[in-house]
This record gives sequence, structure tokens and C-alpha cells, in this order.
Amino acid sequence: MMKEIQQVAKGVTIGGQNCTDLRYADDAVFISDQVVELQKTIDKVSEVCKDFGMELNVKKTKTMAFSKTEKAHATSQSTAKN
Repeated sequence: MMKEIQQVAKGVTIGGQNCTDLRYADDAVFISDQVVELQKTIDKVSEVCKDFGMELNVKKTKTMAFSKTEKAHATSQSTAKN
């Protein structure tokens, strides 16, 4: 499942290593430096979940933006299609 998602996720470079996601137990954090790329990843997660008989819970899905140069904001809405 994660292999399919990682094919779409571009991620960010941290310490010379490409990082697309962080996982702990049943939680996952997907990382991107571009909103469009993050949305593609979320869409792929939703698609792959359906392939495995699962559903992405949009009510529990959060997005967050960080920036050193621009005013960053956080939102609790996702546009994943269920």
C-alpha cells in the first residue's frame, strides 16, 4: 500500500535523504513542499485505501503549512474525494 503512495509522493530532502512520510502505529504524515503535490498524495492515499477496502476519514484528516519566508497557515480541511 505505502509503495503505491510513495510512487506519487515527492516529499522533501532532509539531511540528504528524501522524506515522503512519517508513520507511527496507525497514523501517517505525508510531507511535501508544494500544496499541489500534497493534494496529489492525499488523492492517491484515498484511492489506495479504497483498493484495500478502507476509507480515508476526512473528518480526522488535517493539513498544516509551514514556511520560513511566507506567512504560513494551518487548516483542518482536506479535499480528498470519498
